[in-house]
Amino acid sequence: MAGSVSALALVSLYLVFLVSERRAWIGKLPLLASDPIKAKLVLARIATGVQQYMLVNALTSALSAGVAYLIFRSIGLDFAALLAVIVFIVGFIPNIGAFIGLALPCLIALIQFDTLTPFLIVLVGYGLFDQFVANIVQPAMQSRSLNVSTFMVMVSLTFFGTVWGGVGVFLAVPMMVVIMVICAEIPAMRWLAIVLSGDGSLEQSESGH
Repeated sequence: MAGSVSALALVSLYLVFLVSERRAWIGKLPLLASDPIKAKLVLARIATGVQQYMLVNALTSALSAGVAYLIFRSIGLDFAALLAVIVFIVGFIPNIGAFIGLALPCLIALIQFDTLTPFLIVLVGYGLFDQFVANIVQPAMQSRSLNVSTFMVMVSLTFFGTVWGGVGVFLAVPMMVVIMVICAEIPAMRWLAIVLSGDGSLEQSESGH
């Protein structure tokens, strides 16, 4: 717990200083490249990719949280509102977030009720809906814009989670998007962008004007 708080405080401190120098960095970063105009386009694609990722996750997480709250309230589950908020928050964690959002209310249902019916309603009712959102709704909304490898997402979660704790888990996919877009523009690092991509195609990363 103390380690997570320390990591959160450290990353927050980084963000404060970065935001305070935002305008300066916007001007400096293109100057680092041999082609400042192309560098600005790369930065714009990174911003678009991260913004789209956050927007799609916010919408789908809100949808899952709303349905979860209705199901939890309908069966009289304790802490329904808090659990729905947790569902929304963990929705930003790729892959393992859905497991956390389902496991916690299932556990509370087992503890609170004497029968398995509420547990099964949460497990099947909310679980199936969340899988529908995660596997159909979210991919349809994101389309091919991110195109990141699921396996590499797990590697990224492990790496950034180890480095920055819980904060790193939330930043894992945005950081992957940043790295993939940058590597796609560097011939010597193009192989890494292909490895990070979902299907090996970098067309989206290279054409997003």
